[in-house]
Amino acid sequence: MATWKHASGRVARLVRREARDEKGATAVMVAILSLVLLGSGAFAVDLSRAYATRAAAQTNVDQAVLAAAADLTQKDGCNAEVLSTATTYLQKAGNRVLDQAGINLGGTLHDGDGYIRCADWTVYLEAPAARVDFGLAKALSPSNEGTEVAARAAAKVYSPKGSGILPAYAARGRGCDWGEQTLLDNSGTTLAPIPPLFENSPVDSTPKPNANTPVSLALNAPTTNVVITGTGLKNVNKVAFTWGAAANQHVEVGLIAGTPPTNTRVEVAIPFSVRSTEALWYIRVSRDGGATWSAASNSVKIQIGNALLQCDSAASSGNFGSVLLPHGGANANTSLALNLAQGLQFTLSTYPNPASNWNCSAGVGGAVVASNDGTNCVDTDTGLPADPTEAGLLTGNGISVPPRLSAPNSPGCGSAISINFGGSIGNKSINNDHLSCFLDSGATTSYQTSGYSGPPVISADIFNSPRFAWVPVFGREVTSGGSAKYQIVDFRPAFISGTEGGDWFNGLYLPSQGNKRSLRAVKVIFFNANALPDSIANGPVTDYLGVGTKVIRLVE
Repeated sequence: MATWKHASGRVARLVRREARDEKGATAVMVAILSLVLLGSGAFAVDLSRAYATRAAAQTNVDQAVLAAAADLTQKDGCNAEVLSTATTYLQKAGNRVLDQAGINLGGTLHDGDGYIRCADWTVYLEAPAARVDFGLAKALSPSNEGTEVAARAAAKVYSPKGSGILPAYAARGRGCDWGEQTLLDNSGTTLAPIPPLFENSPVDSTPKPNANTPVSLALNAPTTNVVITGTGLKNVNKVAFTWGAAANQHVEVGLIAGTPPTNTRVEVAIPFSVRSTEALWYIRVSRDGGATWSAASNSVKIQIGNALLQCDSAASSGNFGSVLLPHGGANANTSLALNLAQGLQFTLSTYPNPASNWNCSAGVGGAVVASNDGTNCVDTDTGLPADPTEAGLLTGNGISVPPRLSAPNSPGCGSAISINFGGSIGNKSINNDHLSCFLDSGATTSYQTSGYSGPPVISADIFNSPRFAWVPVFGREVTSGGSAKYQIVDFRPAFISGTEGGDWFNGLYLPSQGNKRSLRAVKVIFFNANALPDSIANGPVTDYLGVGTKVIRLVE
């Protein structure tokens, strides 16, 4: 019994000793874990401060770069207003974060006091670094002194995409890129001023041509004659063909031997230089070898080649013609129709540092030619061929996409119009938006002039209308057709709209020919980009054109 009691006492003492040992071990573990938890908490607190500081700095730099991009006026390099706006925004007391360094946006990236650069219509901005000193974490470990918090962002300027860019051009400085313009072809009506003769000669009011046969010929047609009828034609001894003011756009010929004129009839051979030039030629006659000519108002016309839609200001020498841009490997006419219907396949931009002669060539002086995005040097075709223009704008005939003006009317702009094109095309519903739908009440036509500097008077809804588009502008008139390439120096906003009544349908001239209608003229209104909103926040975008409304987006 004594032995058992002794043994049980030893066991009890061992149990009590183990219990005391476990309590000691637990205390050690608690102490260690407490340090870990304290350290983790210290780091969590300090890191939270760092993240909060960075979030505040990032918000500030995001807002600053958006504000700065709104002042960007050049594609590359920061203009003074951009630098001033960014600096002012970041320096405002309410925008600075605790312990942020002083600001100097010059210098180099990551130099700690901020940095800014501008390239390709994009502003890149880095805010001055903010110092976050660690507290609890440093107490636990002296090496945890703190961290530098940086924030950077980039904002890019875009243009509203709208209905894109028309595959056409206007020439600067001739009045053909402002206000209402007529794109003219062989409509048979006087839609535009008749080009003057190359010589500024006196008028003979006696001869009055009033008709001619034929009225059109295929391009490069074989040798053929034209018969001119009218009154007072006896003694006519010279005939002039004119389509512009340049020397090669005016041709004079004598009569055919053995075919003397009568009072009502003159016959002459059409020279090869006329038959080989696709244009609408005006015909006038002279009774004194070219000293005087029949009045311009009595001119008759002959169309050579495809019907052309041209600007009506001064000489109709293609001031509003088509640019030769590819579209999916199609031929020239189909590409033109597709580009009209869908917008251009490649983006366009202005030419850097335009040269004095306004011409350009691939690889020279920053020229970018189709097929490339950023094309700024383009080949041309005088006039807009009417058939592909009709397909691209109205009918979709021969292309696999809807035509541009098949879109419904914009809200508040009335109803679409139905036009019967006859044949296999039949009735088509055509958008009937009017520019007045988007104008502020009381706006005058001053917004259609080059000098307009007033407030925006056109709503952003215009960008959703298929009748709105941009047109590239060249530095001078195109006089050599497709034999040269031209610098794009500007972009002009345009709206397809104008005359109504009879065969005119809101700027579209669609005369009846038998049992069908065909497009023979289009009116557009060119206006100043200052009349558009300064900026908008939403909607599809395209590369910035350098003028007009800006859409600014964060890209970093």
